[in-house]
Amino acid sequence: MAAKPQQQYIALSAFEGASEPQFPKVKSGGPLKSFFSATVAEVLNPKTALFFLAFLPQFVHHERGQAATQFLILGVVFVILSALSTTSIVLGISALGKLVKGRTCISRLSRLSGKFVGTIYIGLGLKVAFQRQ
Repeated sequence: MAAKPQQQYIALSAFEGASEPQFPKVKSGGPLKSFFSATVAEVLNPKTALFFLAFLPQFVHHERGQAATQFLILGVVFVILSALSTTSIVLGISALGKLVKGRTCISRLSRLSGKFVGTIYIGLGLKVAFQRQ
């Protein structure tokens, strides 16, 4: 029974919504600090090690030279391709963000999506309120 008023509160707050999207204020540490922070996080990520251990051995052939050298070359190629891919995504999203930032249609769409989500929550709350067990 306690979930019904809470769900209605969430629905009404989503329905009313803010007229402009509010983004949290984030203090930038600079590009180098961000890069090194992401590098440390990725190096310490166990999924990365599991990926390399599971994926790369199929491309290492002992008759073509030392396995360590082949692993190193494959790792460097992977890092270069990942850096290029991530950089292109960042540049594309940055350009898109600058394009979208000044548009009034985006703020209108944001208000409409809040009303849509609020309507769904109100409907779900009413369904739960009148549901028989």
